[in-house]
Amino acid sequence: MTNDGGRDILSRFARSMRDVHLFFGFSYSLMEWFHPLYVRDGETQSNAAINGSFVDRKVIPEIMDLLERYRPDILWADGDWERSHAYWNRDALLSHLRSRDVVTNDRWGIPREDPQSKFERGICDEEMLKFPWNFWMPISHSWGYNQLEPLRNFKIFSEISMTLARVVSCNGHVSLGISPDGNGWISHIQLERLSQLGNWFSTNGQAIFETRPWRIQRDPEDTNIVFTRNKMGSIIYAIFQEWPRDEHLHLSIDLTPREETDQIVTMLLYEVQCKFRLDADGMTIRLPSFVMLTGDATLGPWVLKFVGFR
Repeated sequence: MTNDGGRDILSRFARSMRDVHLFFGFSYSLMEWFHPLYVRDGETQSNAAINGSFVDRKVIPEIMDLLERYRPDILWADGDWERSHAYWNRDALLSHLRSRDVVTNDRWGIPREDPQSKFERGICDEEMLKFPWNFWMPISHSWGYNQLEPLRNFKIFSEISMTLARVVSCNGHVSLGISPDGNGWISHIQLERLSQLGNWFSTNGQAIFETRPWRIQRDPEDTNIVFTRNKMGSIIYAIFQEWPRDEHLHLSIDLTPREETDQIVTMLLYEVQCKFRLDADGMTIRLPSFVMLTGDATLGPWVLKFVGFR
């Protein structure tokens, strides 16, 4: 993409994103209502049920050009609903995108039944997915800038952070939609949410970044407790929002001690080791008592770090 000066704007933008270690991607609109090839395909085929010349001559060449020229991490499709997934050549396109480790969504034709991209706006709550997927979440109700957006529409920090934890526990990624105005300014409430996330990451980020799904994604008795692990599998993390009133957190999972090392449970925010008890029903952890006394019990989500378990 170039402007009148012949400069490739997208290349500069992609380079700027990667210079600060951010993922880079595109939103690509499949349909073009008034493109002559798109119109002709619709007229000559029954509901454009099979792959048409618009796809062969415009969509696929453009997508291949984007992939080769800019190497995006994400390619988000939209505008698919008028025609079938066969028309858009969904299976071949998704296979190619995944071979290049490009994360995508489910908008590649009707019906949207591809199991590997169905989580554009939904969250996997049942089991870990073996492929990377993405959850798109705007910070408010609107997908773009809305100067009349009421404050009640903005998500609170705990909702954003726990959604992030749930998605990561199932091998997913989160794209958090921020909506700057026409001058590029971001509202104070959005900046506040980003600042809260940054502060939380400074202490608890190791439970999110460069992690992998553990063998259990969430506690079977309390699905608001989710788990991740580090790359090596030597550290397990439990992330939870609600501080128990009796200061005892029970995990209904099998945490097996490793014989070759000591077993340690640490609360990341305070770097405090916690006492624990293993029994037939799982593990009970004694949380720091001073948290309730200081009023810090509202600072969650909380992260516990487990070393010496499998």
